[in-house]
Amino acid sequence: ELEGKAWNRLKNHDAALRCWSELIELGEEVEKNIERGARAAFNASSYLKSFEYAMRLHGIRPGTNQNLVLASRAASKGNLLEEREMLLNQLESTPRGSRDAWLNICKAYHELDLSEQTEVQLMDALKIHPDDIEFNILTGRLLMKNGSVEKAIKHFKRAQDIEPHRADIAIYLARAYRRLGRFNLAIITLRGDDGYRDNLSLQMLLGNILSEAEDWAGSLEIWENIRSNHPERRDIVLK
Repeated sequence: ELEGKAWNRLKNHDAALRCWSELIELGEEVEKNIERGARAAFNASSYLKSFEYAMRLHGIRPGTNQNLVLASRAASKGNLLEEREMLLNQLESTPRGSRDAWLNICKAYHELDLSEQTEVQLMDALKIHPDDIEFNILTGRLLMKNGSVEKAIKHFKRAQDIEPHRADIAIYLARAYRRLGRFNLAIITLRGDDGYRDNLSLQMLLGNILSEAEDWAGSLEIWENIRSNHPERRDIVLK
């Protein structure tokens, strides 16, 4: 176990997967190690093994359907056609159950790039959970992907109204404004909370949008701050 954890910290996912697989075969903390193995296999691009472990884990604890999301991601990334068909049958027969279980069904369809099924599930969910942050974010992401940017903005704004301090929501909303060329609104969104200053992804997006808006001084200030606060990011100097 300690060896697996060490390889995981070193991001040697193949070696970590070998450790977790050996522990599973030995019957050591099987459920926990199947979960570790599923994620290590995905990170090692062993998508079939990741799918198998995720589905096995779903069989052990179907509960919130969380493991169907990873199984869907693995089937999609690995282009696993038979496993994809198996998963679709599983999703069609899986009860919506709790809010979390339903959300993960939506996420699984989304990972499989099945826009129509995802939209049907989300529209039904929003009738019951209209102010749910995660359902609104996922709906916004789907609409963005399908090119319905204005509609996506409404869902991102609804999510942000509920939770104004989440940087990921600000990033989604700013990207939508950027897609429409509304740079000022994107910049205002990314500067909307002091807590955002510590989010590297958000600050990098802000630096790029300021450049696109030809605010060279503002962009330079952002990139200088990023370089100062994140010296490990040597690529920043290229910006």
